[in-house]
Amino acid sequence: MKNECEVIKDLLPSYIAGVLSSETDDAIKEHITNCTTCREILKNMNNGEINKSSIQGEKEEIDYLKKHNTKMKTLKIILILIILILIAFPSIFIIKYNYNVNIMKLVSNNIEKIQEENNYTVNVTEHRIDYENKREFTTTSKYYYKDNKYKIENHCGNASFDVKNKDTYYYGEIDTCTRTKIVEDIKTVYRESRNYVYVKKGTLLKDIKNEIEIFDINLGFFSNIIIKSGYQIRNDRYNGKECYVIKKGNNEGYSEFWIQKDSMMIIRRIQDLYNNSYTEKNYSISINSVKEKDLVIPDLEEYKIEESINNVDEEYIELYKNLI
Repeated sequence: MKNECEVIKDLLPSYIAGVLSSETDDAIKEHITNCTTCREILKNMNNGEINKSSIQGEKEEIDYLKKHNTKMKTLKIILILIILILIAFPSIFIIKYNYNVNIMKLVSNNIEKIQEENNYTVNVTEHRIDYENKREFTTTSKYYYKDNKYKIENHCGNASFDVKNKDTYYYGEIDTCTRTKIVEDIKTVYRESRNYVYVKKGTLLKDIKNEIEIFDINLGFFSNIIIKSGYQIRNDRYNGKECYVIKKGNNEGYSEFWIQKDSMMIIRRIQDLYNNSYTEKNYSISINSVKEKDLVIPDLEEYKIEESINNVDEEYIELYKNLI
């Protein structure tokens, strides 16, 4: 092993070049203060008896190595950041996809539960503006269901054009091919029949179910994630209730689902096609709200009664059945 003087002698060129750490500089200073031989060697080096070009070359080499190490550390940091971004970017889509789908799954499950109930009402109010044709109207529909019987009310008001049959009522039983239609405007009753059923159990909630159909359909792995994660979620209030608002839009328009948090039920749906049309639907559902009298056909003594048969060709029956 080298003794201390030999080590100091090896370090003196770097000491003169000023490339050593402060701790090593201090150790060398302390040694040459107490060592005549090393102090003389340092003096000779400072007087030019050492190849100063080699010292400068060593300094440049050390500087280069320092810069190289710094550059490599920077490249490593950049590489790590790129890897983290590549991992995080798809993860954000997957997290948003799961969040959106889980909310809508709860809504879908609640609709299915209500479809199994034996007593409920569904209210739907629709406000539509047709910018192209300069038309605007509001419709309200109310669906009553109790013990396999139903009643449907359709009303149209605040229309900017003449509406025929704007107050219409339907009475019937689930899974039957007959029903009674009352057109209040013309005081006419239609005893309707056809060769497939008018209303199945749960059909009265189909309109609401169709609103969230995009979240129930399997579009394929990548399409599911890209499309369903594309909806943005915010918190808002509507009619005094806390809601999730699930929104998706572009430069052509936007659509929104308003989900009431305490019931996890869709209560509002907006579709706005810029410079084309605006549609807003509001939904409300009540359980055990239907009375027997709500389903009783009123006195039709002053009404005109007509028979109406609306059969379709046998080859199309299955197609029509699937639409119910």
